[in-house]
Amino acid sequence: MATTDENDLLRQVEIIQSNADAVAIDAAIRALEPLVRETARRVCRYRGVSQQLAHDFIEEAIAAMTAPRQLRDGGVKARIADYRPSDGPFTGWLWTSLYYLLIDVTRKEKRRSKLESTHKLADDFEHSRGSAGSYVADGDENEPFGDRDLRLIESWRPRDRLRLLAATELSRKVPRRLWESWCDECDVALPFPPLPNDFEQWNEWLAVLADAMQESRAAFRQHWYRKREHLGELDYVRELRDEG
Repeated sequence: MATTDENDLLRQVEIIQSNADAVAIDAAIRALEPLVRETARRVCRYRGVSQQLAHDFIEEAIAAMTAPRQLRDGGVKARIADYRPSDGPFTGWLWTSLYYLLIDVTRKEKRRSKLESTHKLADDFEHSRGSAGSYVADGDENEPFGDRDLRLIESWRPRDRLRLLAATELSRKVPRRLWESWCDECDVALPFPPLPNDFEQWNEWLAVLADAMQESRAAFRQHWYRKREHLGELDYVRELRDEG
């Protein structure tokens, strides 16, 4: 069990902050480790994170507090070096620091999971049916996007709308007049997409779309791979993913 004597804690922190004797610093870190681990465990319980995330966070808590980190000014220092006695008791400062650190870790984990799910969905799409495939489920092609999805799509850059929706054949779910106005805005000739999606290879389909938009095929593919995560934000696509 970690010591709760504040004076002893302050002595260990001062040693770590001193950047003097490596052996003494290592001993101070080991002395503080039980307290840091227990505080990290309590923060995880308080936040109600998953067991796996809690396990990883607790294991990394010591390094997170004591390992040097890069600063904006180019310098490096350990997070624990930020503590000052004027901040109040070290135990309270440690709780607050780990609490906000866990929030950052949780947000990054959610973003990573969302990105992985979206990329997997897009990869599955590219390899479906051994051809370019389609996000449009049977019987859904005449069912337009909901208002929320349309508002979200309209927040994308104009040419991104055309690339992403044409490539996935979701353009069929946009009201015709609206789709035609988007094509006109981007100076893309109608009809667009120009041909049925019956190509054997995914890159053949992208090449047709690139030519129709008067873009280089390499640039079109680059935009697709960089922006395809937008598709995962659509309610329609999320529902397909959940159903699958």
